[in-house]
Amino acid sequence: MRRLGAIAVALACAASAWGTGAAAADPVPGPGITLTRVGDWYDAVPDDLMAVDAGGTRYASTFGSPGTYRTHAPGGTWSAPRTLPRGLSTYGLHLAAGRTGTALAAYAGPGHGSERYLAAQVRRTTGSWTTPFRLSTKTVNTDFEPQALGNADGDYAVVWSERPRAGGARSQVKVGVYLRGDRWRVYPVGPGSGFIAGMDSAGAVYVTRTYTPSGGLPTLVQRTKRPGRAMSVAKSFGVEPEMGWNYYVEATGRQTVVLNDDTDARVLRQETVGGAFRQVWRKEHVWVEVAVGGSRLQVAWRDQDPGQAPVPSETWTQVLRPAVKPVVPLGQTTSAELAMDRFGRGIIIFRDGQLSGRTFQDGVLGEPFVIADRGSADWHGWTAAEGHLLDVTVCTNCGLLPEEGGGPPFEFAIYATQTKS
Repeated sequence: MRRLGAIAVALACAASAWGTGAAAADPVPGPGITLTRVGDWYDAVPDDLMAVDAGGTRYASTFGSPGTYRTHAPGGTWSAPRTLPRGLSTYGLHLAAGRTGTALAAYAGPGHGSERYLAAQVRRTTGSWTTPFRLSTKTVNTDFEPQALGNADGDYAVVWSERPRAGGARSQVKVGVYLRGDRWRVYPVGPGSGFIAGMDSAGAVYVTRTYTPSGGLPTLVQRTKRPGRAMSVAKSFGVEPEMGWNYYVEATGRQTVVLNDDTDARVLRQETVGGAFRQVWRKEHVWVEVAVGGSRLQVAWRDQDPGQAPVPSETWTQVLRPAVKPVVPLGQTTSAELAMDRFGRGIIIFRDGQLSGRTFQDGVLGEPFVIADRGSADWHGWTAAEGHLLDVTVCTNCGLLPEEGGGPPFEFAIYATQTKS
């Protein structure tokens, strides 16, 4: 489960397609950053639908049956659709990429609506894929929620929750770690109704999940699986906030937790790797969005109570690390999202009557540019290689009221965002 606490939109399944419809001109964000439209989907997409490895090669998955993936080498074009060799099921691929030429694909099978196993395959530097490995096999239909993870050294893992569709059993969260020699090992994390995970450069896997003890309140707890060590004991971040939460892991292993409650928004961060979490930002009656790139941390928020329907409100952004900088105004918006690379270069995407963006570097904003004349956007995927931003999904009819033209059919345009070193 991703971006927990955000309003979920039920989307009707439809055929996935690449390049259907009239091709629109790519937005021009500004020097040093490209934003390229790489495909169109007419269905919901998982957060880890796209990935980029340390060498800049991109992997993108369609989300439909049969699922396929495409690759895009630096300076090249997108390949024709490919299927996984010996794939047990390819309804939808959850992707991660790290070491140059390698990638991870995780998927449930045998088909949509009848999932009874979760499998994974890893792409070697030779271009071949490992034999499918079943991380979990069930005798009844089960809901699997996987997240694929990887780092620049070629460490890979899959974190997932699983819950049988009948019987009322609680969801269980587990970690599958890929070992060199084409082997996997699975570790239980514990019960949880939702999770967000991350991996550092040493291959340690961090899992934060929502756990509800008997007779208690939903609580955020975190466990870590480091190579060669047992799973850590659970660490609590307190009661799950009412409006949602987010979680980030830097390559060094330093962690950031974002808590959006009904009364305030807070950002907690480890100032040293493995150290205590400190509150580095707080504001009442707002929703905060966070971008983490390397050791850099930047926030954006709107001066509106998150429990109310979005209306044009003053929007702000601020660099918090490596040093706190002055607050910078963005003008009035009804939503704002941001992401950046380890050099502090990024894009803020916002709605101000149309879907617009502004580049930034170390908090200095570029001029606004138009992405689409309507709709909403969301950064998806949780890791990015050095010098690369995350990818963005633009939904033309999402986030709009019916009188504004919102509602099905929902059309997703996928943009690959990249910075130049």
